[in-house]
Amino acid sequence: MRKGEQHETLSNTQRVLEIGKSRSGCTGKHLINLDTDDYSWKHQGSFGEPDNTPKSLKDKLLGFLEDQAGREYTLEQLGTTFSSNKETVRRNLEQLRTKGLIERKEKKMHTKGGMQNVIFYFAPNTLTSVEPCSEMQP
Repeated sequence: MRKGEQHETLSNTQRVLEIGKSRSGCTGKHLINLDTDDYSWKHQGSFGEPDNTPKSLKDKLLGFLEDQAGREYTLEQLGTTFSSNKETVRRNLEQLRTKGLIERKEKKMHTKGGMQNVIFYFAPNTLTSVEPCSEMQP
């Protein structure tokens, strides 16, 4: 963790947290802000990345599901929404689920092949990411 350099123009309560290696995928530079009321640190987002940096599929999925908290989606629906194949979407969703960021639910439903278990993915009604998904912006 470091204070900002002169050209970075950070406030007295802001710091840059640099994570070099992480199993949870949090590598990079992050801006954090000290809450002087309770002396806790609040994550303010990535630091030093241009605004036009493309987001990973995992970040897009998380942002999309959080923007629609509580609403359930199938793999097929999410694959179509993000123009990605079903297996890639499933793998990213499972990584988010194992981190506790989203949940999944199985339901028996009538399909063309009869009654089958269908898996739905959704974000609970609490937010975990900082920015809304750009795909949902007007």
